[in-house]
Amino acid sequence: MTSLGPWAEGRHGPFAYRHGMTTPSLPVMRPTIGISTSELRTPDRVTPLPEGEPARREMALGLVYVDAIFQAGGRPGGLPPPAPPLAGPPPPVDGFCIPGGPDIPPSLYGCPPHDMLGPTEAELDAFELALVSEALERRMPVLGICRGAQMINVAMGGTLHQHLPAWVDDALLHRQE
Repeated sequence: MTSLGPWAEGRHGPFAYRHGMTTPSLPVMRPTIGISTSELRTPDRVTPLPEGEPARREMALGLVYVDAIFQAGGRPGGLPPPAPPLAGPPPPVDGFCIPGGPDIPPSLYGCPPHDMLGPTEAELDAFELALVSEALERRMPVLGICRGAQMINVAMGGTLHQHLPAWVDDALLHRQE
C-alpha cells in the first residue's frame, strides 16, 4: 500500500476509503454523524470510582454506536442534550443517529400512560424531538435505533403501542439472546 501522506490521519482522521478501494485516488470526507446521548443518569444510579469525581448527573452513550458509525465510514460525535430544548439550528453535522434509551412519554403522541410504562427522560425527550423534527425539516438523514425509531415516528405524528405483550404474545422478546 502506498503512503497517503496528509490523507492518513489515523482512526479518527477526516478521510475514508471508498468501499473496496485499497488506496484512494481522491480523498473522501467522512460524514460527521451526531449521536444523541440516549440516557441521562442521576447520582443515585451511578457508582463512582474511589479515585473519580463525586457522583453527579451524567449523560451516557454506548460505545457500540460510536464504533458502528466509524466502521461504516462516518465520523461520530456525541450530542449532549442542552438544558433548554434545542434552540436555533442543529449542530454542524451531516446526519444524526438517535439510539435506544428510556420510554417515550405517551403525552408526546396523545395517549394515556400504560401501567407498564418505564422511566422517561423529559429533557432528553424534548431534545431528541426537536433534533429529529429539525433534521426532517432540513431533509437531513436520521437513523433511529429502537427508541430512536420510535422518536422519528412520534416526530412525524405517529403513535406507539406502549406495551407489546398487550398486542402480541410473549414470544417477542425485547432483548434477543
